[in-house]
Amino acid sequence: MRFIYAVLISTIIIALTYLIFKYMFPFIIIILLSWLLQKPIRQLKKTLKINRLLATTLTFLITFLMIGLNLVMLFIYFFNSVNHLFNQLPLYLENTIDMFKKSFNYMISHTLVHLDHFLSPFHLSIVGYLNETIDTLYQTIIDVSQQLTNQLLPIIGQTIVQTVQLTSTTIIILIGTFLLSKDWCYYQERVRTIIPKKVRRLLLEIKMQFVKTAWGYLRAQVTLSCITTAILIVGFHILRLNNPIVLAFIFGIIDLIPFVGVGLLMWPWLIYSLFSGAFSLTIQLAVIYSFILLIRQVTEPRLVSKQLGTNPLLVICLAYLAYTLLGMWGIIMTPVILISLQALRASHLIEMVINYIKCGEFHN
Repeated sequence: MRFIYAVLISTIIIALTYLIFKYMFPFIIIILLSWLLQKPIRQLKKTLKINRLLATTLTFLITFLMIGLNLVMLFIYFFNSVNHLFNQLPLYLENTIDMFKKSFNYMISHTLVHLDHFLSPFHLSIVGYLNETIDTLYQTIIDVSQQLTNQLLPIIGQTIVQTVQLTSTTIIILIGTFLLSKDWCYYQERVRTIIPKKVRRLLLEIKMQFVKTAWGYLRAQVTLSCITTAILIVGFHILRLNNPIVLAFIFGIIDLIPFVGVGLLMWPWLIYSLFSGAFSLTIQLAVIYSFILLIRQVTEPRLVSKQLGTNPLLVICLAYLAYTLLGMWGIIMTPVILISLQALRASHLIEMVINYIKCGEFHN
């Protein structure tokens, strides 16, 4: 019966967590942002000798003004880059196809002309047929690329407009974050009076272990990003690119994005260089990118498992299981799941539950 009771409680907690993340995600963001702002608020209050309301207001304005400016600049840069790429895409395709056409015509004039001369009594012309096929394929590709350009640009524009128009949720998050940050101490004290002392100690231990494990995971990602940056510095120096160190550091910062990483910039660069006719640069970048992927595939499971204290095989199996059950969201949530499991294990909560099932006492 104690086992059934423990399973029932665990199921209820997991179901409530899922429902909260699904339907009340903005409030989770509010709590997280308010928690992150507490230290700057206390520091500003102590440094400037001002009250908490003014310190909260200044911290709130400075933080979200910087975030807003960075997001606006990022959106403008992304939109201009994509717009330029799609505007130039038909021209790149035309140049690439022209180059292939000239190469093919050269091959025809030196190789197939004799076969065409041999088939001339039968009124057959392989060269003419191939030229007509190439012209048709050429025109088809140009038409399709122009149609894709005309269709993708409005979609991108609408996506950006819809993102900007999500003001209701953004306003709720901003107002909620400000109000909760201002009265954080009051709500913290109210929660302490509601939650029993023993449960409060357990939750505090879980939080400490979660933060400790999260920092370990972040250190692992920073280490992997440094390895990627070092490889890119060497590779960009070999390619004789302008400002290779600065460029590599930019790629290294982007590499901190989970499960996207350096490919967020490398793939557009590969496509751009391919369609612009820089085939040598495309091959060299592909080799560098493949080497980075190989290094990450070898080192990431070991490094992450070392920082999280888990087996590398468990990391791979959990990532695959999460992807199978939840798709791309599962891959994104894999680090959070690993950190949570490690925090629960380090806080001895699992041992407490097992001890409760065996002995009826909830203690380590």
